[in-house]
Amino acid sequence: MENKDINMLDGVKKAHLIGIGGIGMSGIADYLLESGIIVTGSDIGTGYITDRLKKSGATIYPLQAPENVTSDIDIVIYSSAIKQNNPEIREASTKNIKKVRRAEMLGSIVNSKFLIAVSGTHGKTTTTSIIAKILIDAGADPTVFVGGNLDFLEGGSSRIGNGNIAVVEADEYDRSFFALKADVIVINNLELDHTDIFKNLDEVKAAFTKFCSYGKKDLKIIANADDDNTMSLLTDKKTVVPGKNFLKTQSKKSSAEEITYEVKTFGKSPDADFQIEEIQFSGKQTLYRINNHTKDVSVKNAIDNISLIITGEHNVYNATASFAACITAGIETENIKTSLSEFTGLKRRLELKFGELFGEEVSVFDDYAHHPTEIMKSFEAVKNHAVKNSSGRVITVFQPHTYTRTLQFFKEFADSLKGNDVVFLTRVYPAREPEIDGVSSYLILKELKGKAYTSTSPAYYFESNSDLLRKLSEVIIKGDTIIFQGAGDITLLCEKFINDYLRIK
Repeated sequence: MENKDINMLDGVKKAHLIGIGGIGMSGIADYLLESGIIVTGSDIGTGYITDRLKKSGATIYPLQAPENVTSDIDIVIYSSAIKQNNPEIREASTKNIKKVRRAEMLGSIVNSKFLIAVSGTHGKTTTTSIIAKILIDAGADPTVFVGGNLDFLEGGSSRIGNGNIAVVEADEYDRSFFALKADVIVINNLELDHTDIFKNLDEVKAAFTKFCSYGKKDLKIIANADDDNTMSLLTDKKTVVPGKNFLKTQSKKSSAEEITYEVKTFGKSPDADFQIEEIQFSGKQTLYRINNHTKDVSVKNAIDNISLIITGEHNVYNATASFAACITAGIETENIKTSLSEFTGLKRRLELKFGELFGEEVSVFDDYAHHPTEIMKSFEAVKNHAVKNSSGRVITVFQPHTYTRTLQFFKEFADSLKGNDVVFLTRVYPAREPEIDGVSSYLILKELKGKAYTSTSPAYYFESNSDLLRKLSEVIIKGDTIIFQGAGDITLLCEKFINDYLRIK
């Protein structure tokens, strides 16, 4: 993807966004509205995101149609999920209106700033959010684009800052992150995902390597020392674009200049520059320390008593990546520690929606996890915090997201779910995809049944959400913890269960 350092919003008075209800597109819409630009947008259906944008002043069309693209529109912005045969894309072409992908627009907004780009298969949204809060609390006044709705951004997913720092979630889907030119790149971890885009892990690695190659002079890379796939980008020449190695102490030369890439690592490994130690789960709090193995004399050799109120060991990694990125951006250690201790998480990332973490009654979490690794991390977090000292069961209601992901990972999904006391499976949420013959949640159920699930640890698959909720209401008992999980519309099912089955009791 070619990326030009120009301001695509120069002279723009009115913009139309196709797919405005997506979290990434809504962040662009928020930014445009805050900039004083008139915003219209369309999506297939509406929801809480489009409702929020309406309140902010956007005009929302619930269907995508040519008449939505009026002649007074200066620019049309569209998400990666929008195809070129979309009726609004075709109408924009007919009227000779400039068309820009969301990723290119994002790059146009942030590339001129000191850019922190947060990447990786898992943890991007949380890590970006933590960094954003740290920078805001420290008075850096950053520009922010994140793939989630944040309370400290008044429920939005973007922020216009007057400072020279920007932090963005760098999405690998459709290789959108190629439009970014970062000063700091965080790589949380790498796994195969988005199998409608990437055929195998090697393609994922190649995409991340190319993304890093677009970085600015003196790029800093913050990498997970405990993730073999991430570290292979820094050591395995087979996965590196020729002439653009990212080995430590290496540099690449171009005809114009020599660019040096500095790598800092985080993790439990004793070789990590920011080494995680002494993790303790204490009630609703997580405590740990970071050993600083860098040569940065402005940072203590040991940062003790780092406190988090977000659950799970995976969030210790997210917090440590954020710590390393913010140290690189010049933020003081104590400011970072304070912000970390106050970060309450974000919506749909293992969000407690009903009950108390250690309550005697039923507790309900709403969780965005939709990859086998994410599902396992959420389960471990709940076991560590919510039911560690009780006899309560963990019940997961899982909605697979996309047919291609279900087909690729149904065995892995079963493995990640098998530790639950009870599992409920819904129909696959198709998102952008057409149905694939023979692919359904039954593939996961069959695999689960083959893993010695018993009558005391049952698994169910329901085509009907109403039937699922009725059965769930029958099997829950006092002290249970329920996780509604998936990247689709299962959050609505979670709300319905709470309102129709729990609040009335």
